[in-house]
Amino acid sequence: MTWRRIQAGGLTEGETKPAVDRGTFLEPLPEIIRHRKVDRMKIAVFGASGGIGSLLVKRALAEGDTVYAYVRNPDKLQLRHDKLHIISGQLSDEAAMTTAIQDADVVISALGPDMKGKANDTATPVADGHELMVRIMRKLGKKRLVTLATPTLRAAEDKSSLLFWLMRKVAPMTMSHAVRDLLKIGDVVTASKLDWTIVRIINPNVKTNGQGYGLAVGQEKYGISVSRQNVANSLYDIAKANSYIHKMPIVFNR
Repeated sequence: MTWRRIQAGGLTEGETKPAVDRGTFLEPLPEIIRHRKVDRMKIAVFGASGGIGSLLVKRALAEGDTVYAYVRNPDKLQLRHDKLHIISGQLSDEAAMTTAIQDADVVISALGPDMKGKANDTATPVADGHELMVRIMRKLGKKRLVTLATPTLRAAEDKSSLLFWLMRKVAPMTMSHAVRDLLKIGDVVTASKLDWTIVRIINPNVKTNGQGYGLAVGQEKYGISVSRQNVANSLYDIAKANSYIHKMPIVFNR
């Protein structure tokens, strides 16, 4: 089987045996490269001023891409670059969101629900934002969407495990507001008819073991924590490779 290494700079030439290097991960070529790689991207990033979103913006700019960063408060994104365009607005602002998306090749959302919301609050602001995002993308003829969730959102390939069982039993009891938002995001995105990928994360934090990240689908083994940098890199690499379409990989620290 031919394998291909994915690195911070993108894809290298095909390799004939698997190996894991610092800052890289490997996937079988037929699984990871399903469509043509994009050389330079124009990316609309939602949640661009957050912990994951700002790292994603930095990575994209370092790669020479054009970024349309959508934020509520532009003062929170302390970056300036000739290829960075900052658009401010709420997740209900159709005109501002259209401005962010209209020239983009790829839309990436680093948004996450409020984990401290009240249990009796039935609002789903992040999912509603995704709903508007999808509607705008379809109106503009855009196809590629990469977004975030957790394993509380079930994928068709998921196998039974104690971790999945615990997350899906405990999370609704302790974070019902966030779970409600996450589940609706899944419904909106999977029904969108777009080329979507939902990257699922467990215990995102600022730490990293320095060994890059892995992606798991179905029965593949995975870790139970991931750094914000590795989440950002996975979002970028999946968009760049145009891979994992209609999949929900779990990203984890190597």
